[in-house]
Amino acid sequence: MASGLAYRLDRPSRNFLDIHSAPRKRFESAVRLYRARCQKPQRLHCQPPLPLHQHAQSKWSSLPLEIVRMIFLNLDMIALGTLRLVNTTIHHQVDAALFEYRLLRDHAAETLQALDLAQCTHYFSIEQLYHEFSHPRPRTCANFGPYLYLPTLSRVCFPCLMQHGRYRVASLEDVLQFYRLPLEDWCHLPVIYTAFDLLGKYPMSERMLVDVTQAEALHKQHGSPPPPREGSTVYYGSTFHCRRASTVAFPYWDPHVRVAEPGAYCLGCTVFWERSRLKRRVDPRTWEQYYAWAAKSPGHGAVDRAFRLPELRQHFRTCPHVVRRFAHEDEVARRFNVPIGRVFRVPTPRRRRHGGGGEGRAALRRLSVAWLLLNVILRGGS
Repeated sequence: MASGLAYRLDRPSRNFLDIHSAPRKRFESAVRLYRARCQKPQRLHCQPPLPLHQHAQSKWSSLPLEIVRMIFLNLDMIALGTLRLVNTTIHHQVDAALFEYRLLRDHAAETLQALDLAQCTHYFSIEQLYHEFSHPRPRTCANFGPYLYLPTLSRVCFPCLMQHGRYRVASLEDVLQFYRLPLEDWCHLPVIYTAFDLLGKYPMSERMLVDVTQAEALHKQHGSPPPPREGSTVYYGSTFHCRRASTVAFPYWDPHVRVAEPGAYCLGCTVFWERSRLKRRVDPRTWEQYYAWAAKSPGHGAVDRAFRLPELRQHFRTCPHVVRRFAHEDEVARRFNVPIGRVFRVPTPRRRRHGGGGEGRAALRRLSVAWLLLNVILRGGS
């Protein structure tokens, strides 16, 4: 494995569902209204008497911790946060039995806030979130996936998000009209609210996006023939902005190293792309000029690809554009002359000596002592 220079993005969701670009007051107001709607209790026909409530509380306290943990894992973040406010007993049970809840809140707080912004937190349980949190790769390639595709809650890399047919989204109106789904069916589809007005980037109205693959599966369950694709906005209207609006940055939790890895990028590939692309004095007019995933020339395959550190060392061995020395003391990575991340050195791992260090030397001593004892025994017997 080789060494080289790499960088991590300061804001991985800069060009995706980014909570930093939203006006703070409007963002907090939208999240507050969404959570209040999810936490609104259902009206009961009759209020249970107080003795029944005390009996149920005593029953809950007598449950084994394993059963309590299984119940907690099947709840979403909003329901579990509300449940922690019931009493101190449940609050301590959540902290003691559910380490997944703590890890997600500590290392993926911005992702959880983006789920609230998209109003889809209640669709996914904590077990589903943690499964993707501890799963490093997408289902469509072998690369590291630093992003989370919200409609199916699956980890994805940037090239697959832009090119693979599995990550197609369309507006809810187009899907209902195209597949002719009844209202009781589309309620089972996770709906992503794209708050373009909150982000303040694009002058578009708020839209509700759903995954086309899930809608097509529901359509096949009814046994209906597939609708024609010619001229359909479901197949040809999944724009670049809609795919990005349904995706958020999501770090990977390595349970062995116990570190949250957001992904690192090769500095040499980025510098090569900045020097070889079309030169413009203003910002890029199209996103194809910013990202290299649509470039046809060779040598651009790893520009927008995120790596884990062991994979990055393997990439440095074959990368023709690898940078191994700092050009300045305060080096930052840039795209269109805008700083995007701090550069750091990925060193070559130290080679272990044969014998395992101190343990190996101790084993050699024990072997030599045993050999001396064997010689003494053999000489005494002769």
